Amino acid sequence: MCHLLTAALPEGVDLRALRRHHRTLLSLEPRARATGRVFGDHVVEVALTRRPCDCGTVFGSANHTTHTPRVVSTDKKVHALRKRGWSEAKIARWAADRERALAKPQPDRSTTGAQVELAQRWADVLRQTAQRAGRIGILLHWYGPEPRSVRAIRQVKAEDVDAALILHLEEDVVMWIEG
Repeated sequence: MCHLLTAALPEGVDLRALRRHHRTLLSLEPRARATGRVFGDHVVEVALTRRPCDCGTVFGSANHTTHTPRVVSTDKKVHALRKRGWSEAKIARWAADRERALAKPQPDRSTTGAQVELAQRWADVLRQTAQRAGRIGILLHWYGPEPRSVRAIRQVKAEDVDAALILHLEEDVVMWIEG
């Protein structure tokens, strides 16, 4: 399934003007109420990005866990190597090499500079959009077989929107940015 970013703007807001102002990032194409009525009445729901799927965007990316490769048991691997005819000395060298490789410090998988820069651009766009429209609501939801539910509703002032807020956006939490 997929992540989907939905935004809500007050009814009557000039979407065309907002789209012109931020044409490089914002889609603001009207969307059927895919989220039910989580934003309430008197709003228009729009796609926030131009993508059909929002997996891999910076929104909430600091919360995503990376999948680590499956580590095969040493005993099973040694058994397989013996079956292939490896000598005990060769297996010992392989085991020592494997231990050294596992002991090496792993590369930092934290947020990259490019992600922070893009998140800051999004923060600027959302801040300006909230100021022009009065407010904007955002919901990041994983669309899968489980039922949709909102865990919380948060209010944020436009001046408090920054890259960290974008990177740590939580799933199923409606965030209203007040202009």
